[in-house]
Amino acid sequence: MAAWVRSVNGGVRSQGSGTEVTVSSPSPTAGDLVLCFLLFNGGTGVTITPPADFTLVARDDSGTAIGMALYEGIAPIASFLFTITDEDFTVASLAIADADQLDAVRSSAIEDAASGTSVMAPGSLSIENGLLISTFGVDANTSFTGPSDMTEQRDSGQVGNPTVAIYSRPMLLASDDTTRAAVAGAAGVNIGSTIVVASSRRVREEFGVSMLLDGMGGESFV
Repeated sequence: MAAWVRSVNGGVRSQGSGTEVTVSSPSPTAGDLVLCFLLFNGGTGVTITPPADFTLVARDDSGTAIGMALYEGIAPIASFLFTITDEDFTVASLAIADADQLDAVRSSAIEDAASGTSVMAPGSLSIENGLLISTFGVDANTSFTGPSDMTEQRDSGQVGNPTVAIYSRPMLLASDDTTRAAVAGAAGVNIGSTIVVASSRRVREEFGVSMLLDGMGGESFV
């Protein structure tokens, strides 16, 4: 079965003191891939320390304006408490079912751009029977019009905080184009990212023979 988004959660923080944020849990089931997205003001001036169960997938900063960091973990997750040296940020989390637990995030790409309303999620390696996740962030309190062929999972922001929007789409072929664009309702410095998630069961060609992989190290010929 192809990987799919089980649930999504998130929120916005804007406080005058404190550097810790507990990302709202997406209530994953054991074995789910959990992705956390942090979009923050301050860019290169911000340090993030994730909880022990999370590993950094990618990060990009647009100078000292804004930055985006993406983290992955496998449920069960003991803690969602991140330490971040900025007080204005937007966070979101996804629980993804039926992802390959040995190598879930198969590829990723992230890039920033100068102020504007068009936000690009750059292309990344495509795979058969995977899940494409495109994330768009802008340094403005607004909302996004996302890619027409993708499902919106989250679109949130508020005054003083950057806005983040997340979209997903099943990938059928290794030749699928992973580049996507979204339009923000207000201009601002922006960042887009792409994550390609491998499914727990996928068909691939190896040594001229199709094999069905279960994502847990087992395999059977088909």
